[in-house]
Amino acid sequence: MKKISQLLALAGVSVGSILSVVSAQAQFASSVLDYHSGTGFAAGFTNASAALGAPSSGSVVTPLAPPYAKTQLVSIGAGGDIALQLSTPITSNPGDPYGLDFILFGNQFFVSSSSGVSGLYDHAASILVQVSPDDVNWYTLNPALAPQPGTLYPTDGSGNPQIPVNPALTLANFTGQNLAGMESLYAGSAGGTGYSLDWALNADNQPANLASADYVRLEVQSGVLDLDAISVVPEPTAWSLLPAGLGLLWLARRIKSRRHPRSVFPLDPWLLLFALVLTVSPGRAATITENFATNPLANGWNIYGETNLFTWDSTNLVEDVTWDSSQPDSFLYRPLNNVLAIDDDFSLSFDLKLNDATGYGYSMQLAVDLFHLTDATNANYSHADGTLPNVFEFAYFPGTGEVSPSLDATLTDSNVDYYFAYDNQVLNPGVTYSVTIAHAAGSPIVTGQVLADGAPFSSFPIVYAQAISDFRLDTLSISSFQDDGYGDSILAHGSVANLVLTLPPPPVQNLTGYFTNGVRAASVTTRTNWLYTLQSSPDLQNWTPVNANNAGTGTNLVLFDTSPVTTNAFYRILAQRP
Repeated sequence: MKKISQLLALAGVSVGSILSVVSAQAQFASSVLDYHSGTGFAAGFTNASAALGAPSSGSVVTPLAPPYAKTQLVSIGAGGDIALQLSTPITSNPGDPYGLDFILFGNQFFVSSSSGVSGLYDHAASILVQVSPDDVNWYTLNPALAPQPGTLYPTDGSGNPQIPVNPALTLANFTGQNLAGMESLYAGSAGGTGYSLDWALNADNQPANLASADYVRLEVQSGVLDLDAISVVPEPTAWSLLPAGLGLLWLARRIKSRRHPRSVFPLDPWLLLFALVLTVSPGRAATITENFATNPLANGWNIYGETNLFTWDSTNLVEDVTWDSSQPDSFLYRPLNNVLAIDDDFSLSFDLKLNDATGYGYSMQLAVDLFHLTDATNANYSHADGTLPNVFEFAYFPGTGEVSPSLDATLTDSNVDYYFAYDNQVLNPGVTYSVTIAHAAGSPIVTGQVLADGAPFSSFPIVYAQAISDFRLDTLSISSFQDDGYGDSILAHGSVANLVLTLPPPPVQNLTGYFTNGVRAASVTTRTNWLYTLQSSPDLQNWTPVNANNAGTGTNLVLFDTSPVTTNAFYRILAQRP
């Protein structure tokens, strides 16, 4: 019984720690199925991909200051529609807050005067909200229950987009409130309009009783909808039951086997381990969000180099940073638990506010970036002399008597060939700059934009490019680099906030283990340009490959262990970039 209790403890601790990470990953729309702009839409706001990913965030987005850029919103006029696939299914769960399963975000905002909120600005529209589990059968949410998208509640960029606002709140509750009062009523939410799958009706106008839906379609009957994003409300209550459920399943099977020795079969730990691995990557996409509400060092971040350069500000909920190139390379960094390459889509956004920034000689940069940690910490490589491979970076070089100031969006590959786009702009102290840089799958370039206190500032218009090949990125970092020894340096002080990294789908999804014709098998949904190895262990410590280096196909892959079934064994899938 001691061994059983130890394994149950292991199962509970492991699953619990993994699930705390998974439940924090936001889930949003991942692809556009269809889009028709209709009539009366906002001119120029026809990029349907603006509705993908997380809603607009950062300190510049408040219930008084909505998202407004063409990269943030897609507009649908009368007779138009948009259909989106979600990165993880909406599920119907009575335990969801207020019974709401998903949230739509628009660009409405509260009108305010010296006495606080005095009204709400939104688009008058009539919109049907529809859901589907399969993109074939569509169900309309009961218009008598489903509120119109883009009305209450305006987006708060500092809130959590997975928490719905209490739907009992009306405009009267917000009237006279200042921003702090509004956020207090939001209770940690990012706002948006909440919906329940329970409102779905079939063709006979009867409850459809949907358990889940992977697709959402919005049909505008009249008026205009400016859509920012869709968020799926997670289900922490269901996740929290899993450790106990797995432990009881394991124990029940072991007891049954002890009562019936002939039935002993290595099924128990096989099921247990695959349940553990499955919880690591249940969705189709992931977002790392760091709003610095807690100390990042307690949230998966680490410091390499000089610890005095990074300080968490618990009052303003930002990370205070000193970029000082007189000190060794130093990083506040977080591993991605993924490896990004040229065939991946990903983007990085954050808010940057400087207190001061001074460059000397030809200057050095302050940076927020992705890199390959082994390269960045290798003494043979130097960012100062341009020999650091595998970098995806926003950088700012203050102007000096030698050079003009420069904003840079840079990508270097494994051969240190590079692409960078730049703009000769000055970052002024006290201004909040909202930065986004992005990479499109297969592209040899990096794109981006910068807003200054919410207004357009730069899109890196000047380009210098070499022939970029593949790269490997595995770490998110706020970086201070050592100077080159020739008097080119920087000393800057400021803060970073509201950091969001949108990643491609994880390489391991929908993992299951089973027996077929007496052979142990694992089925996993794979990604192309990854290699998959089935590993076996007798003790969860020593692992041996039993089916190695299988190329991912983008669909299901089945891996077999054809060795004789003699003893119990644990299994896992290892995914690696070739």
